[in-house]
Amino acid sequence: TEIIFLGQLSHPHLVKLIGYCREEEHRLLVYQYMPCGSLENHLFTRKGHGASLQWSTRMKIALGAAKGLQFLHDSQKPVIYRDFKASNILLDSDCHLTSRSDVYSFGVVLLELLTGRRSVDKARPQREQNLVAWARPILSSPRRMSRIMDPRLDGQYSETGARKAATLAYRCLSLRPRHRPKMSYVVRTLEPLKDYKDFAMGTFIYEAQN
Repeated sequence: TEIIFLGQLSHPHLVKLIGYCREEEHRLLVYQYMPCGSLENHLFTRKGHGASLQWSTRMKIALGAAKGLQFLHDSQKPVIYRDFKASNILLDSDCHLTSRSDVYSFGVVLLELLTGRRSVDKARPQREQNLVAWARPILSSPRRMSRIMDPRLDGQYSETGARKAATLAYRCLSLRPRHRPKMSYVVRTLEPLKDYKDFAMGTFIYEAQN
């Protein structure tokens, strides 16, 4: 019944479920092929293209994921996937995507997009291994934001947009579920961020109107 229900879901930011296979104890869901793989591959693997994920592309990915989650949460029969993470965000050739889960997990992925770091990374110093624990206190302090931004962006990001995205991530990562925003609010907040043009250049900031 759940497979039939999921197969009927249709949205531009959800991967299409094509079918279901079962052979003895093996069970597989078959989804539409996405040629660019997952966000995880682009952000974290050595063969990925984290450096080529420009600010506007990262915000485009975040917005697409938020729209997919909003659709699921606002459906007549709400769907909570509970496994929203970078490896489940699949990209097509234009970096559109699909995914689903809860607001807190979305905040974790948004934080990964801002920092270029995994949510858990045992290779880092102990105090930095848990991304949320390390970065969340900084999210509410705009003056310290540059400390956690992905260095591969090389300053080519909107400082205004980064502050707004950080504030949004901070709210999504609230320890109190009722204080987390709805996905409709997340979508409205992210919508303009990919078009912000105030990029840091060395010690200067060049601003342009949206």
